[in-house]
Amino acid sequence: MQIHRIGRRWFLGGGAVAAVLGLGGLSAASAVTRPPDGTLSTTAAAPTAEVFGAYPSVSDDGRKVVFEGRPSDGSERTRTIWLRDTGAFGVPDVELTVPVDGVRIGDSVRPTISGDGCVVAMVTEMAFDLFRDDDGGDRWDVYRLVLPECGGTLGDWEVVSTQSSSDGDTRALDRVLPDEAPAMSSVGTDVTQVLGSADRVHTVAGTPLLAPNTTFRYVGQREPDVSADGRFVTFTSDAVSDDPVPDWGSGPVAGGFATSQVYVWDRWSDPVAGLEDPVVLVSRLHGVAAADGAHAPVISGNGQFIAFESSSADLAAGATLPDCGAVCANQIYRYDQVDGSVVLVSREQTLPDKPFVAADSGATQPAISDDGSQVGFVTRSHNLFATESAAGVEPTDGDIVVASVDLGLVRRASTLADGISPGPGSNAHPALSASGHVVVFDTLSANLLVGYEASGRQVATIARPARVTAPALDVGTVGVLFPGPTWYIAIRNEGPSTFLPATVESSNPDFAITGGTCALGLPVPPGQACEVHVVLTPSRPGPLRGEVVVSESVFRGTSVRTTVEGAGGEPALTPSPFSGLDFPTTVVGRSTTPISTGVANIGFAPTMISRIALAGDNPDDFVISSDGCIGYTVNPGATCSIDVSFVPTEPGYRTATVVVSNELGQYTTVLVNGTGTRVVRLDAALPSVRAGDEVGLGASGFSPGAAVSIAWADGRGESISVTASTDGGFLALFPTRPNERAGERVLVAQSGDQVAKVTVKVIRRVSSTTPGSPVWGG
Repeated sequence: MQIHRIGRRWFLGGGAVAAVLGLGGLSAASAVTRPPDGTLSTTAAAPTAEVFGAYPSVSDDGRKVVFEGRPSDGSERTRTIWLRDTGAFGVPDVELTVPVDGVRIGDSVRPTISGDGCVVAMVTEMAFDLFRDDDGGDRWDVYRLVLPECGGTLGDWEVVSTQSSSDGDTRALDRVLPDEAPAMSSVGTDVTQVLGSADRVHTVAGTPLLAPNTTFRYVGQREPDVSADGRFVTFTSDAVSDDPVPDWGSGPVAGGFATSQVYVWDRWSDPVAGLEDPVVLVSRLHGVAAADGAHAPVISGNGQFIAFESSSADLAAGATLPDCGAVCANQIYRYDQVDGSVVLVSREQTLPDKPFVAADSGATQPAISDDGSQVGFVTRSHNLFATESAAGVEPTDGDIVVASVDLGLVRRASTLADGISPGPGSNAHPALSASGHVVVFDTLSANLLVGYEASGRQVATIARPARVTAPALDVGTVGVLFPGPTWYIAIRNEGPSTFLPATVESSNPDFAITGGTCALGLPVPPGQACEVHVVLTPSRPGPLRGEVVVSESVFRGTSVRTTVEGAGGEPALTPSPFSGLDFPTTVVGRSTTPISTGVANIGFAPTMISRIALAGDNPDDFVISSDGCIGYTVNPGATCSIDVSFVPTEPGYRTATVVVSNELGQYTTVLVNGTGTRVVRLDAALPSVRAGDEVGLGASGFSPGAAVSIAWADGRGESISVTASTDGGFLALFPTRPNERAGERVLVAQSGDQVAKVTVKVIRRVSSTTPGSPVWGG
């Protein structure tokens, strides 16, 4: 699809590229800097460091990255477009906007790559299509390129930003504003209408028919993004675009800028036929527009969620916001098209029943995953993490953060190699792969974050693969050649990114995959699970074993495998009820209240239970606390009961199998599971330390053998790493510098999501040449 904005009005075409075009039709607005809503101005101050890579875009699978950077030919150009294939080790980046003989050189900026990695769109001054582009006016136009692996040819750029083609006019517009990237649907090669077709370009719903005639100043419609299927288009507008007859909006002060809001347009709606409104206001709460407006929208690939920036306190819905002063800081919000809710994204990690606390220095530059469960952003806030990063020098730089919105978790992506210690806050412009398993951004600290031995601003790629668990399964005794009952394997995603199951395979055909949500390929956000349905049909008597593998198909994707077991024979026992035991989250070392389960005799004769055992992945985490089965004869149709307790030995998801056998070796199983958690603690040997001396520390509750990073919470000074002992504790001496900042300081010990803090008072070292010392000169 294509969006053309003429005089900050938009037109949408039938292709796959949504191109932002500003033609300067609103001279009062286009000649000046944009309103103070956090959007960037084309007249922004020059960067303090040379730019070799900026404004990246990443394909859905996380493999291909395009970005603007420094040209390689030594010409007077300052910006060109590069393509990086992160899966081709040692292959250099490819420059895509190479000058062509006979074409006046110019800059190329703001690239976008389609979700399928086939098409690149960008804004350029160079007239690659001399037949349609006369290289006149302001020169800037949107072009697209199909990459060679998808049937295209390098250098074969097609102009996208053409005149309205209702009369067949396909000339280039030559007046696109270069400060916004084109937006593209997932299948970038899917251009449904050819150039010159009357259906290629359409006016975007929500566009006023007349030029503004008010006392306010306008920027117009801008900042578009499009869902993966091209159905939904979100944008920023200072018109009242959701009105039946859109008109230009108003602002707080006559002569100033009108207030902008975020909208979404459903291209498939048909208001004439009585269906839903085509344009809906996004930046609202309880139907009321954000008082201070909103901007910078991004839409999830599935079209359900829209993340955006706003400084309006009324959107926070009771959350604690930082003091505004003259201007409130922007925060990141997420809108849900299904229920119309708006939730604060840039917030501290809090318990579900506690009020939200917003980022104390605000947040900007949202990015979003395809399922909308993860939202990335940039922040300089101090309250989101236990340790602070060193401040960056560019005004738009900060930490790169990815929030798992529904879980209320925020994780810093711009960390050092240990995955814990914060890198410098000199990062901007994040983009997420479809599942969020890859984050790309530009940074002045590439050498520290990803080991690039290069100076200036570079593009960094951080992998965040999903951590997925699957319990072992034992289905017990099943009749030979007869299908047994359906068993369920829960494939749990522990995050930090979404798991996208693409294949579900069984290594043994006796264990058939019969269904489950994993086989549907539906996204599994962090903290959720999909199911694999398994049925054993033994081909022979005796023990049987196989393996079930669930895999993603994306680059650097995740696979999880688990064993499945059973036996062919005459079945005599079955769980009653036919379900597992789910235990509540429990502190490591503590025991839950027992839960009872039953075992039923499904045979035709009495049977005696001879053995009950724990097996599977974590048998030591569960205890048979009461047994009413062993030694008892169970009549046909009768049951006996077993009580099981959960006593986790480690944090995380823990599973086991209760195996119940009779005297003939026939058996059944009960799946048990729970989540263990640790209470970590950090203590200092003394409440104070003199600068230059060491702080004695002791800790407990960390995972055995875990690498733990210790640093000052304010990010000053050095950090050290220690390894937790087998009981999860450690003793360490933390060095301080002779010139260490004095006062109450906080030391933080962190391993993954385990964080412990202790306050230590640092006392300034007294100089040996002060009055009263032996060398004092009087």
